[in-house]
Amino acid sequence: MQYILDRFEEDAAVVEAGGEWLRLPRAALPPSAREGDVLLRAGGGWQVDEAASQNRREALRARFAGIGRKTGK
Repeated sequence: MQYILDRFEEDAAVVEAGGEWLRLPRAALPPSAREGDVLLRAGGGWQVDEAASQNRREALRARFAGIGRKTGK
């Protein structure tokens, strides 16, 4: 299952996982975790999947790059 770090709310991290929303203690995540990261369960804890996070960011950039462009019509 893929876990996406949606946002931080005070001492909690809000994570989306397969259409479900989880609230995790912010301290349970690595200090480097940031909004939009893909998280993995690892050894009873969490880690950031750096490659998947980067791929996700690039895909989102490409998707939103076309917003606001005129279609030439």
